[in-house]
Amino acid sequence: MSTQTRENVVGALIFYAYIAGALALTGLICRDLMIMYNRFSGQKRKDVQVLRKDCGRAKRGTQSRVSILAALSALSFAVLSYHMLNFLIQSYQSWAPSESLSDVSFPKIWKWSVHSRLFRDFAEAIINDPHRFWWTNLALTYSLGWNVYMSIEGFRKSIPHLWAYFLLDQILPVSFTQNMFLLAVHLQDDKKYAEIRMLDPPSAAMQVLLVCAYSAVLATAPISIGSGWFIWVLLATRALLSAPFLVLRPRIARPGASFQHQDVFSSANYSLRHEARWALALISGYMAVQLAQGFLALPSSITAVLSVLHDNPAVSTLGYDLLIGTFSLSVSRLSAYQ
Repeated sequence: MSTQTRENVVGALIFYAYIAGALALTGLICRDLMIMYNRFSGQKRKDVQVLRKDCGRAKRGTQSRVSILAALSALSFAVLSYHMLNFLIQSYQSWAPSESLSDVSFPKIWKWSVHSRLFRDFAEAIINDPHRFWWTNLALTYSLGWNVYMSIEGFRKSIPHLWAYFLLDQILPVSFTQNMFLLAVHLQDDKKYAEIRMLDPPSAAMQVLLVCAYSAVLATAPISIGSGWFIWVLLATRALLSAPFLVLRPRIARPGASFQHQDVFSSANYSLRHEARWALALISGYMAVQLAQGFLALPSSITAVLSVLHDNPAVSTLGYDLLIGTFSLSVSRLSAYQ
């Protein structure tokens, strides 16, 4: 067996491990959400029984947001599955153009996965054109911004198995994980964590350094296609996407210290979110520049920028995921003010 064959076998095993990991992590998160929802429903029934009208209205508002986010999670998963399946079918047909899909068997699928370059082909497809890379750049930058928020909010809310959301975010595009995390945030019982340990927000310098490093790595992606260090650019991108969970999570300030009063608790939350805005402000500014570049600076019209969404299933996967993610985040924020 040659070195190239061994590398392809390893790549195929990683591909199947990705599928198994995505299913396992989704199952774990859904299990947590079901437990949280059952607890939420039980508390809602108690509120109705004691005629706590204000609390009952709040619970009904949360119920509507949960229903919307659950529907958006299903939509995100369906759209993601559709485009990813199209990409896999396209890859298989390119590998075996003379074979019909009706003749597909497990031995053929294994042979295809061993001899194809799924990860590299996907990565090259989303960055080998300026218009495609525009969508990719926006989607990956949005993913980093979401991970920054998820790290801080997840730690503050004590979301169960927060690490699972970050691992799933590494395997799948961000909108599916985002919607399930927002579900967890709405279902989490704030009263249960009314007393928390005093936290220090992440340093502004670390936030700025992370965003700048990530932007620099993304900028090198198009010029690294076909080179030996292209794979290292991909690995660096994935590593920096998971960095918020490790380096931007709030730290314990004083062991044993806790907030006993709600006003202090709210002040601490505000400070925590305010400090996190160093990274989020940089990411928002960078995305605004990219939007302006896509609609004004690139030598094409808005129609061309939008039509590239359907050039390749890989581009469609990231592009539509970005649209669903921004839409669901907007819906979640707007519904919170109702």
